Amino acid sequence: MKILLIFVLVHQVRNLVLVSALAGFSKATLIIYIVLFLLFAGHCFRKGHWMLGLGGFIFPAMWIIGAILPSKHPIVHVTRR
Repeated sequence: MKILLIFVLVHQVRNLVLVSALAGFSKATLIIYIVLFLLFAGHCFRKGHWMLGLGGFIFPAMWIIGAILPSKHPIVHVTRR
């Protein structure tokens, strides 16, 4: 009886540790996703890469690609006389 009780307690502790590790991993993943969104998605949308910006919600690496690519909008230089 004692062996079974010890086995159950050890099993519960292992599950608690696993759940704690998964919760920490989930929080870290969420923080990384929010940081990528704030840093790279804004650049991606401002540069005119809308498809990469929308695709980035599923594959965040697309935000990084869209932020690195040059802008779709031409740069216009105005000169004064």
